[in-house]
Amino acid sequence: MKNRDAKHSEYKRVFSYIRPYRGRFSFIVALTLLSTLLGLSQPYITKLLIDDALLRGSMRSLVTVAILMVAVTAAGFAISMLTSYRYVSLSARILFDMRLSAYRHLQRLSPGFYTRMKIGDIVSRLNSDIGEIQRVASDTLLSTANNAITLVGSIIIMLALDVKLFAVSVILLPFSVLTIKYFSGKLSGQAMNLRKQSAGIGSFLVETLIGMRLVVASNAQGREAERFQTANRGFVEALLSMQLTSYLAGALPGTLLSISTAAVFLYGGSLVIRGALSIGALIAFMAYHMRLMAPIQGFMGLYSNIATARASLSRVFEIIDAPVEVEETANSRLIGELRGEIEFKDVTYMSGREMIVLDSASFRLPAGKLSAVAGASGVGKSTIVDLLVRFYDPLTGVVELDGHGLRDLRLQDLRQAIALVEQEPVLFNATIEENIKYGHPAATHQQVVEAAKAASLDDFIDRLPDKYQTQVGERGQALSAGERQRLAIARAVIRDPAIIVLDEPTASLDPLNEQRIGAALLRILKDRTIVVVSHRLSLIRLCDHVVVLDKGKVAETGSPSELLQQGGALARLFGEATAA
Repeated sequence: MKNRDAKHSEYKRVFSYIRPYRGRFSFIVALTLLSTLLGLSQPYITKLLIDDALLRGSMRSLVTVAILMVAVTAAGFAISMLTSYRYVSLSARILFDMRLSAYRHLQRLSPGFYTRMKIGDIVSRLNSDIGEIQRVASDTLLSTANNAITLVGSIIIMLALDVKLFAVSVILLPFSVLTIKYFSGKLSGQAMNLRKQSAGIGSFLVETLIGMRLVVASNAQGREAERFQTANRGFVEALLSMQLTSYLAGALPGTLLSISTAAVFLYGGSLVIRGALSIGALIAFMAYHMRLMAPIQGFMGLYSNIATARASLSRVFEIIDAPVEVEETANSRLIGELRGEIEFKDVTYMSGREMIVLDSASFRLPAGKLSAVAGASGVGKSTIVDLLVRFYDPLTGVVELDGHGLRDLRLQDLRQAIALVEQEPVLFNATIEENIKYGHPAATHQQVVEAAKAASLDDFIDRLPDKYQTQVGERGQALSAGERQRLAIARAVIRDPAIIVLDEPTASLDPLNEQRIGAALLRILKDRTIVVVSHRLSLIRLCDHVVVLDKGKVAETGSPSELLQQGGALARLFGEATAA
């Protein structure tokens, strides 16, 4: 019972995307019904052609029937074209609404979600699975209305033509229905398997294409090609299995329909020979009989479609239902002008692996200063960054900005006030100027130039043939690591935030680029607060203040020079690094 209620709840959620367009959808359904009725009239017009015009030799009836046929055909064509156009427009809107809903929810999820789920799988759910849901939610409803009116109309007309002949025509119908239902169940499971195989190939391609440098450098081309071949083989096997079942699902009911048709030929033909049925009526009856199985197959297909879409529904709703770890409070307030003072008060944070990353950490980073967070790998340095921009919230304790708890502030305001520069900055396959302006789309070209100068990037850009219109390539691969890092700093500067946070900005850079980053930090400091998470002593020495972490706890705080002279945690950290 619970399983059935869950399914009904999922289907209601699907129809919630159609509900805003119910007026347009009703209009399309009405057009579909009208088009179906016009289609049902054509076999009967054939009866009139034979019985009233040809067999009676009536030229007047022949002209009338011909005009009627042209009018019905033209009207059917016009209505079908209008229906198709309106449907494509409507289904495209519904499809976009579904994808937008899932995409907007993905934007609210914390980074931990993306460590648990493959990007290729997410793309597959947003693309293939939502496309399947949209097809069932929209296309299937239209075909159901079409099939219903076709089935009812055909039965009524066949009964009107001859009751006994109708009984002969449907004697094998129950067996056809059972056959279709049996194969529909098999198709459901096979369709789910095919979709999983397709998603697996997508995930494989995304991962290996992003990591192609590693694949080539590791001489793993052959191994990855074999993995690709194995994944593709599984997809092809699933596809062929589904194709065979689809063929049987159509062939066996079709064979039974042929037997029924032969019976209608024999009995109907005998009625014509005895003069109990006209030739036109028999031909019209045969046309309706041939149409009888299509709606039934359509209804069985509806069952199959809903069953196969169930896998897609659960996959998409798994994304939409993923818990949002960071929410705004109902009374969140605006941020006024900021000084940029940051304070952690007894902050404890536990990772998804149930390991304590920060343990009652308390420290203060002064406003308008260049501060550093130092420590060995895994002591919680990057976690401080994640908590500061509210990718996560602490388990206990509070993070404050100018004395205001971050949970009490609007997320949009908080992330406008803090610019984050990550260790591996994300660059888009666009121009240098477009990447810098990403943080401030309305910025002028002069503002872009000033931001580049602040990040010590202007000399490099001026040497390029296309200067600021130079394409950076996929993920910025046309630039060096140092250039990508400085471009990310320029992107942060152009936003003019109160706080700039840099997470290991020189971790993969040579000493020269590290010096350039350090000079850029001093240049952009001005009255803003800059927080650097780093394990580079040369960068930490430039800072006014440093917080040293050890095993999730704050070991010491103060100016770098004083702490190094004292020979405490900071000195031991870099003394060991130097010795290594």
